[in-house]
Amino acid sequence: MKTPGLNPGAAKKPNVLWLMTGQCRADCLGFMGNKVVQTPNIDKIAPEGIVFTNAFCQSPVCMASRASLFTGRYPYSIKIRGMGVLPPSETTFPEILRSHGYHTACSGKLHFTPEQYTRNQLGSDIPVIDWKRFARDARLIPIPDNPLKENYGFQEYVGCEDILPGNYRSWLEKIFLN
Repeated sequence: MKTPGLNPGAAKKPNVLWLMTGQCRADCLGFMGNKVVQTPNIDKIAPEGIVFTNAFCQSPVCMASRASLFTGRYPYSIKIRGMGVLPPSETTFPEILRSHGYHTACSGKLHFTPEQYTRNQLGSDIPVIDWKRFARDARLIPIPDNPLKENYGFQEYVGCEDILPGNYRSWLEKIFLN
């Protein structure tokens, strides 16, 4: 079978869909045996992917835990033990995917940057993942310009965080009001 856009003989890259939930135990999913909770869409895709059945959280603080997952490093080694800003010098999984020709997007809560600062200092209810907007006040060490580093490797972002509903609310309005 010939696939448009691929060189003859080149292997097709697999699609990558990374679902990361917060405060959701494995036994809260239908495909993991829960008879009450209905998760039909996740139940359909789980058998075709990789399901981590013995994963451990590296930090009880959500921001440090996410930073650890996206960098593959312990929170201590990336100097994030609680809330804060993920140092842009760290390499994220989306950056690696982009360097291999993938299109990267994030929807939902990423939480690599401070919500209170975005709301109070930047005056926005839309989450911001452009680390340059926080660099000076967060005392981040400048790094050379690199397109892969923009927005932590994400080319698209529809954010929604605890106190910043902005993009998600706009997206819902487009979907359901049009």
